[in-house]
Amino acid sequence: MTPEEAKRELDSIVKKFITVYERRLYGEEIQPFIVDVQKSVAKVQEYIDMLAIRKDNTSK
Repeated sequence: MTPEEAKRELDSIVKKFITVYERRLYGEEIQPFIVDVQKSVAKVQEYIDMLAIRKDNTSK
């Protein structure tokens, strides 16, 4: 994942979270959206972990 892809994924998470919030307000089904948000968060977390590992390797 590139930094640009990570930014797009984060933007997507925000939009999905707003959708979940709005649907919850109107009593609509939110579970599929929550799962989608969780998947997106996992992708970004993998990228963050990769950057942390890369930083650790270069700082030694």
